[in-house]
Amino acid sequence: MKSERRHELKQNVLGAELTKAFGFFRTHGKLAAYGVLGIAAVLLVYVWVQKHAQSKERGAQADFTRLVLGGEARTENLPQLEAIVDGDSNEFRAAYAGVTAGDVCVNVAMTGEGTIPAEEYRKALANARSYYDKVIEKFPQQPGAVAKAHMGLGVVAEMEKGLSAARKPVDDAAALKATAVGGVIAQRILQEWDELASLSPMRKTALTPPTTQPAGLLAQADMPIPGVPVPQGFNADKAAPQGAVRFVGGASDLQVVNFYKAEMAQRGWTLAVDSPVGTSVMLVFIKDNQYVAARIGAVSINTQIELRAGTGAVPAEFAAPATQPRPATAPK
Repeated sequence: MKSERRHELKQNVLGAELTKAFGFFRTHGKLAAYGVLGIAAVLLVYVWVQKHAQSKERGAQADFTRLVLGGEARTENLPQLEAIVDGDSNEFRAAYAGVTAGDVCVNVAMTGEGTIPAEEYRKALANARSYYDKVIEKFPQQPGAVAKAHMGLGVVAEMEKGLSAARKPVDDAAALKATAVGGVIAQRILQEWDELASLSPMRKTALTPPTTQPAGLLAQADMPIPGVPVPQGFNADKAAPQGAVRFVGGASDLQVVNFYKAEMAQRGWTLAVDSPVGTSVMLVFIKDNQYVAARIGAVSINTQIELRAGTGAVPAEFAAPATQPRPATAPK
């Protein structure tokens, strides 16, 4: 009897609780439903925000890969580069996008020198300086980009005032040699400038003998200029100035310089000029009645090769580039 009584009491208690629950939901059912819907909405918003952030990250990386690593940045891409500099939380991407924006502006002035209006020339260099300065000030924790920005300022200074004006920015880049490859390259350029300063004008060619090995780089099968190799891994740049072919790749400029010294020697060319020009290196090779001028330098985090070829005497701009700084005034 006692057990039956306990069972009956439990059923009564359970019935009472269920009655209370049903009564609550009858009274507050809409409120509870709204609460469930609110939680679901919050979850949906959270999922959307996460997916949007992931999509934005993929888009930023895609732009960086195409414009900076792929060397596809042009003047029309400056707004995209600026968006990366100002809005990307990834400081590595933001810093190198800033360097690339500066390089684009320098390229505008460099390829248009003597042909574009003086005001446009000056504006391109001023914009380049602004981008490089921003990288130096905003991203001190990215020494590689900062070193390249200082090197870019060296190019701007050389184009505005001549080679001697580039010394200070290149010195600043060399100060970062312990933490940035660009600083090591800057140190090498300074050493070559000092060596040039100690030589007589008659000896300002062939500063270093050609090597006999291609420094780890192999030549492509295709040769846009017959008999003149291009390292594997370098892609054609469609924005090359008239009369030149240009390539961009990931090997260091020192590797590329050694590649040309070795490969051209093996093909019967003689090295006539080996000289720094701003933050680049100019190599001129001669054979029979022909010449090939190769200008090699760092552009953003890549290396750029610009090749020109011709017959007859080597033009003065290639024969002694280190003794011909650009004029202090912009072209008219």
